[in-house]
Amino acid sequence: MATTKDEPRGQQNGRTMGQTLDLSSTNLTEFAISKKELNTCSTLILDYNALSVLSEDVGEVLQSLSALSLTGNQLKELPSSFGKLWNLKELSLSENILTSLPKSLEGLCSLTVLKLVGNKLKELSEDFGTLKSLRRLELDENELTTLPGSFGLLENLEILEAADNSLEALPANFGGLRHLEVLNLSNNRLATLPRSFGSLPSLRRVDLSSNKLEELMDYFDSCHCLEKLFLTGNRLSTLPDWIGKLPKLQEISLRDNQLAAKPLPEAFGESSREGLMYLDMSGNFVMELPSTLGLLTHLDFLHLGSVIGELERRNFQNGNWIERLPDNFGNLTLLRELRAEENQLSCLPENFGDLVSLEFLDLGQNLLRRLPDSFSKLKNLRVCLLSKNNIELLPDNFGHLDGLLDLRLDCNRLTKLPDSFTRLTNLETLDLFDNHLIELPEVLKYLHKLQRLDLDENDFDMPALAVPNYTKPNRYPSAGKSVTSKNWRTKIRPDELVGSHLATEAEESEGGDSTSKQSRHINWTSVLAQAVQKGQSMWQSHEGASTRESSGRSSPSDECSLQRSYGARCTFSYNDEDNLSNLNDDDEDLLANSPDDRQSDSTHAHPSQEVTEAPEENWDDELEHISCYGYDRVYKHPVNDLHEPMGLEPNFAFTPSDEHVMNLPCPCINFDTEEGQFEDADD
Repeated sequence: MATTKDEPRGQQNGRTMGQTLDLSSTNLTEFAISKKELNTCSTLILDYNALSVLSEDVGEVLQSLSALSLTGNQLKELPSSFGKLWNLKELSLSENILTSLPKSLEGLCSLTVLKLVGNKLKELSEDFGTLKSLRRLELDENELTTLPGSFGLLENLEILEAADNSLEALPANFGGLRHLEVLNLSNNRLATLPRSFGSLPSLRRVDLSSNKLEELMDYFDSCHCLEKLFLTGNRLSTLPDWIGKLPKLQEISLRDNQLAAKPLPEAFGESSREGLMYLDMSGNFVMELPSTLGLLTHLDFLHLGSVIGELERRNFQNGNWIERLPDNFGNLTLLRELRAEENQLSCLPENFGDLVSLEFLDLGQNLLRRLPDSFSKLKNLRVCLLSKNNIELLPDNFGHLDGLLDLRLDCNRLTKLPDSFTRLTNLETLDLFDNHLIELPEVLKYLHKLQRLDLDENDFDMPALAVPNYTKPNRYPSAGKSVTSKNWRTKIRPDELVGSHLATEAEESEGGDSTSKQSRHINWTSVLAQAVQKGQSMWQSHEGASTRESSGRSSPSDECSLQRSYGARCTFSYNDEDNLSNLNDDDEDLLANSPDDRQSDSTHAHPSQEVTEAPEENWDDELEHISCYGYDRVYKHPVNDLHEPMGLEPNFAFTPSDEHVMNLPCPCINFDTEEGQFEDADD
């Protein structure tokens, strides 16, 4: 019988369900059971126990089994008698510490499923190819550097998972896997593929991401049936002609390679027009897209931009070098997400507004001067990122985009906002940093849901300290009755919404709900006055006072420069009265009657003196993983006809997902109490 750490030997601690004996997660340290007791059992599950050894007679005792699972134990080796499990069809040995397999394992002529994920296997026996019945093999997360020369003899193999190893080459006869449909060799060290790889006739899903491939084979016999192809993170500089002959293609990732000029052939749009939904070409050196791109009318996701986060970008190109989108780009009416940041786009097609399904758009860091009038037809747009362009004027009907939640227009050349901006009542985040606005936009008072706003570095005729900004506030629980009178942790935080307490106090005096009404009663005159009253404290952060630095955009004469500056944040604070010289009389009275919290500090410097670099408070952080798809996706393939008696659903680590669920941000969530949130509270 099975023995556990907590129960005496001989006491059964399993669940027998028909022909299945499940002893998983029962703290077994030893397993001994007679052959007679297993007469009616065909499936034995011993997952997640503490088994470190199996007895030598296990092959004879378990001879009647057709399925055995030992996942999640501490097995270092298997007894040689394992080769006597002639009836075994499915075997799971994942998550152990096996360094090798017994030679006798090659005698399991009936085995169809073998799972060895997460061990320490360094090699497979040269006779591994004798497992002729094998249809599914999982070798992920081991230490394999090669596969045996006999590997190509596994002619019935349909699924091969060997990601996260150290494979440097595939056997020359790899093309003998005539029935292989799913192949995952991501995160290895493959620099080349054997010529026979192109002879594989049945591949539907292939992941060769994160290898060292510099080129692909010249021909590919699986062109007619290939559905998913992922080549992310290799060293490809060109693509073979067969890329334009994939009629069943649904998703393809060429992300983070060295593709230059015009890598996709003109035939690509025509051949893949029936099913392609996902195309990722980000992080290359692409200069031109095929004119047939508009034929991909089923496209749902298109990424042509950068592969790294905003905070990592510093004065060099991380996207592509695309100067224009094809004239038929507006035909992509099902496109929900477009990322084309960090390119050389100077204009958009006039039919850009025909992308009526678009929900997420990133055109940041291009050379756009204007948006087409049709832009306002993007009624489903929720996130619009237009940072770091040369936009001087928005279309008059820009406000028709009334579904917008997040709008980034920082580092442009806007002098005013259109009157229709008043219709953007769902906006929660608005970034207008570093433009040429000459007066505080009157339309802001209509943006009732706005919770984050940056108006710094514009041309307002007012002191910098008086420019109102919203930032995401720190939310603290209400003070208890016993400490309310002492204003316990109810002092306005420096990074709170400027002027928000004015509206809150007014509403509370009327008995209203401050949470729901706060933004609807903001008095902008009071906001400006409060900004002055708070002085430099409105810029306080953990590292000291901070503000953003303008992008340093190029002048019109050199705007086509290939390198464009990025915004950074510097810390400084005002520690004298000189910078308040432009205040009017009312403001001076206000300052005279308010506490002076602009005391000098050794870590602060006058703007004209020392400027100290500080970590950037970047709103883009929360956009890094927001996508209709997302970058860390797990691809769950449909359950194939291989029997799964152990309840282990096939879960293949392909990047894209079948579930195209929009996961857009809610950048103004009111956070509840979280661990450590009082660590920086005012004393």
